[in-house]
Amino acid sequence: MVPETTALEVEGSTVRWTNESFSITAAEAEAVADEVRELMARPGVESVLVDNQAADGTWPQETNEVWDGLMAEMYENGVTSATLCPSLTNKMQVNRLSKKNGTDDLIRAFGPDERDEAREFVGLVSPA
Repeated sequence: MVPETTALEVEGSTVRWTNESFSITAAEAEAVADEVRELMARPGVESVLVDNQAADGTWPQETNEVWDGLMAEMYENGVTSATLCPSLTNKMQVNRLSKKNGTDDLIRAFGPDERDEAREFVGLVSPA
């Protein structure tokens, strides 16, 4: 079951995925990943905007493994993904990993003051 701290919706051609907490179980992460996959399978959906700005701390390791698998699937399917991070440090960590994995053409992180840039990256031009 998707945790109450996670919201998923489709806006235009983008899945908007909001996380208010990093404290979720691997089973909850799997439920979120399954929901994201279902939404991405809809006709016309081409990108994902993840908003982690309200979340604090870090994901548990087993949850990170679920996200790694989901991000790999998204990349293989040509899905553009932007993550709004709660801090510049988090942004740098995510972008360093994406660059190391060679996925930075489609998967990027943005800092707390870069909402418009993240939305533009995934094709949502008007500000939230």
